[in-house]
Amino acid sequence: MPCSALNIDVMDLSGEQHLDVNHDIFKQRLSNEGTPAADLEKGKVGEKSEKGAIVMVDGCGSCYGAETKTRKCCNSCRELEDAYKDKRWNVREVREVPICVNNIHRIEDEFKKQHSEKEGCNIHGHVETSKVAGNFHFAPGRAYQQGSMHFHDLAPFKGAKFNVSHTIHKLAFGVEYPGQVNPLDGAVHQLEHPNGMYQYYLKVVPTIYTSTKGEQVRTNQFSVTEHFKENPPGQPQAVVPGVFFFYDFSPLLVDMVEGSASFLHFITNLLAILGGVFTVAGMVDGVVYHGQKALQKKMELGKLS
Repeated sequence: MPCSALNIDVMDLSGEQHLDVNHDIFKQRLSNEGTPAADLEKGKVGEKSEKGAIVMVDGCGSCYGAETKTRKCCNSCRELEDAYKDKRWNVREVREVPICVNNIHRIEDEFKKQHSEKEGCNIHGHVETSKVAGNFHFAPGRAYQQGSMHFHDLAPFKGAKFNVSHTIHKLAFGVEYPGQVNPLDGAVHQLEHPNGMYQYYLKVVPTIYTSTKGEQVRTNQFSVTEHFKENPPGQPQAVVPGVFFFYDFSPLLVDMVEGSASFLHFITNLLAILGGVFTVAGMVDGVVYHGQKALQKKMELGKLS
């Protein structure tokens, strides 16, 4: 899926939402072979998402009735959308405003070019979430919240089919302790029918790791199950195509304490091993000795043919 189409959203059950996240997130355009090309740009999401946006530099752009005491001007399509969201108005209505029409055309042109060349996108960075159940996802189109409904505007892509095949190089909740294994690191999903919604369900377990030096690391482990929902034939956008991670926190906490055996414990184990060796050797010697004696007795009696 091209970088020009991808957006990252984070939300949780407490009602906190971060739509089109653009802080501490970076995108890298990839060629059809999956490698960064020298002429493809790499930059922060926030910087790239605004590149080419139609902004009114001079004067004060109209907010089309969505002005507030703190927001008098809307000089870009993003500002106009934010103004509509603050008023809880239908954000999709801004598509008809000239400043947003130009922005949509720009997105369409970028997407057509990258989609025709079968580009991919590498995303890395980190986001902060509250310790309540929620989800974060990578999906095309700007995200909007209308009441309790969350949806993505796929209109600029006009029925395009999106390939959600993906590789997860690393996914972690918090810092890692020595020897930690995350189940999704290195996961590769090359889908036969790639247009649909790939869902991961994560159970996050808070963990405290204490080293032999007494240093503590407060982090999380997680387990995962996954499911793919394919778009039906002839309906390429029946479900939002993308990769979704739904997470929930366990009420349990794992307390791991690293320890080392004392020298006395080592000596005890060594003596136990030596005692076992001598016991087995004695048993083998006894079997050989008694077998030899029985064989010799039969030979003396002439019973051995």
